[in-house]
Amino acid sequence: MSKLPVRCLNVVFRQVASCSAFAAVLRASAGRACCALAVTAALASGAGATAFWLTPSESNGAPGPSTLQQTLCGVPAGAAPQSFFVWATVDAGKTLSNASLNLASSDPSVLDFAGGWWNNTTAGGVPRFQFVHDSSDTGLLPPLVPSTSPTDRLDALQGFSLDATAATGLSLANADDLSGGVPRWLVAEIQWLPVAIGTTEIHLQIGDNGLNNLGEDAAAQIVTLGRDDDVAYQAGLSTHRSVTLPGDSPDAVITLHGVNSDFNGDGVVDGLDLAVWEAAFYLAGGADCRTADGDSDGDADGADLLAWQRAFAPSRPAPATPIPEPASGVLGLMGALAALPRWRNSARS
Repeated sequence: MSKLPVRCLNVVFRQVASCSAFAAVLRASAGRACCALAVTAALASGAGATAFWLTPSESNGAPGPSTLQQTLCGVPAGAAPQSFFVWATVDAGKTLSNASLNLASSDPSVLDFAGGWWNNTTAGGVPRFQFVHDSSDTGLLPPLVPSTSPTDRLDALQGFSLDATAATGLSLANADDLSGGVPRWLVAEIQWLPVAIGTTEIHLQIGDNGLNNLGEDAAAQIVTLGRDDDVAYQAGLSTHRSVTLPGDSPDAVITLHGVNSDFNGDGVVDGLDLAVWEAAFYLAGGADCRTADGDSDGDADGADLLAWQRAFAPSRPAPATPIPEPASGVLGLMGALAALPRWRNSARS
């Protein structure tokens, strides 16, 4: 079977979303005024609201829209692909039948998108969407290829249906997560590759082809991306597609650190990192490589000090600012702490 070129896919999808009709309305002065009033009313009432956000879990969409924070410690370039997941809610009583999404990274030097895969789960043999455009080779559409230069993007991740009877869309009957009484849908998995130490912000965007509920025009769709108190996007406006609007907070912040014992992230293991460990000693709950958790067990303890000792680079030239002196008690304990992890484990058992 020959593959449809993406430009044909765009035309077909726009027809499904009735974007041409909406564009005709925008061309008329009176139509623009009516549209503005309708959108204002929709925003005030919450009508037509749909939300997409990112999480690290494919099995649980809770707690809901928020900014995903991912910190990886000691991850070199060329490491195995990492994943996060796109989840969604749909306006109560509605069925989302067509959707187009993009992802954009603010710093392409930190990571590369490796691909995106739409979750097109079937129920009773009927898929959620008649067609998907993702990194799979379906034989009909060309696989989605991420852009890595000059910007790092994943564009036109799409699920759509030309025949509404051939798919279920995202409806209450096929929600993936109902915790807290709020239906949520797992939309897609996004894979990315670590490239270099640094921090980048990830933004979800409405794709060029918009999105719409079954039986509704894209003009009726109000969307939030990430935090549910963020900027509201109007899916029917071309100026709200493939763009991040001013004031929209990032949907994910991904930080890559170097060597595990480089607690302050300056690229060298030295006395400055020891000072970080001392300040964080026995910090539990949420500790990571930035707070002296060098072995990624969730706390800053003697095992992390031992890891720092092994990686310590005494040949580093003297820093411009004095290295903080560790407390005298810490220096005396450094040798004795070798047995501390074993003692702590037995004390907890």
